Amino acid sequence: MKEWKGKKDRRAYNGLMAAIADVKTYGNLPIPLKVRNAPTKLMKELGYGTGYEKYDEESYLPEKLKNKKYLQYHK
Repeated sequence: MKEWKGKKDRRAYNGLMAAIADVKTYGNLPIPLKVRNAPTKLMKELGYGTGYEKYDEESYLPEKLKNKKYLQYHK
């Protein structure tokens, strides 16, 4: 097995640690209605899943974390 000689990158690790810190700080936050599954008529009437579009640019994090970025891209 060859030894890896490339530059080491901690972005994934740092992102994971930031996410874990937010879980410890905020606990179990409610999932936005837009991304909740709506398998029943009542859930559909309550607005579960309304307006959800797969692969769009909107953040689906809870309100307290709305603009948070865990994986930082650097050039």
